[in-house]
Amino acid sequence: TFWGNHRLLVAVMDIAKRVMTMSDDDSYGYSNEQESVLEMMEAVLLSNPSGSASEGMQQVVQMFVGLTMSKVAEEKCDTNTMTILHLEVVLAGLIADASSVVSLLEAHNWSEVFVAKLALLGEKFTRVHDKRLVIAGISSILNKIKLSDLPATLQRNTHTLLSVYADAIHTLPKAMAARKKLQDEAENESDQ
Repeated sequence: TFWGNHRLLVAVMDIAKRVMTMSDDDSYGYSNEQESVLEMMEAVLLSNPSGSASEGMQQVVQMFVGLTMSKVAEEKCDTNTMTILHLEVVLAGLIADASSVVSLLEAHNWSEVFVAKLALLGEKFTRVHDKRLVIAGISSILNKIKLSDLPATLQRNTHTLLSVYADAIHTLPKAMAARKKLQDEAENESDQ
């Protein structure tokens, strides 16, 4: 399996670090490379079949969330789409290991930034997948960490997280209907 293959794990981490730490000047197509790596990081974090937070998993979660949140906190995402892709890695990290991510956010004073960006861009999470990530990520914070163990920063922002969560749940059926419509249209075009 992926998580059992140390060499593969190290290779994926090296790719993520290389692309996420290069500047626009380092490579043609930097934005496309970064977008692909963000999607890879999200997929890796969501691929933990056991749901356990092994040492290897914690290392990957911390690295991926650290790479993405540093860019979000330093306002280095040049578009809302890129910011959303970065936030989706953090949400996937929360699903994989909520305690580790919350600790990392707090250690770097990123909790406020994460919540603020999530609230600011919440309505731009338009796809079914986006909304499900928001729901699952915030659920992980609320279900896997006791309220009394939540850092004060997140306790103060629980109402904001719940507002983003409620909006994602409320708008999920509309996103699902829009996706179904697109699928039906694509199916009808292929039949012709």
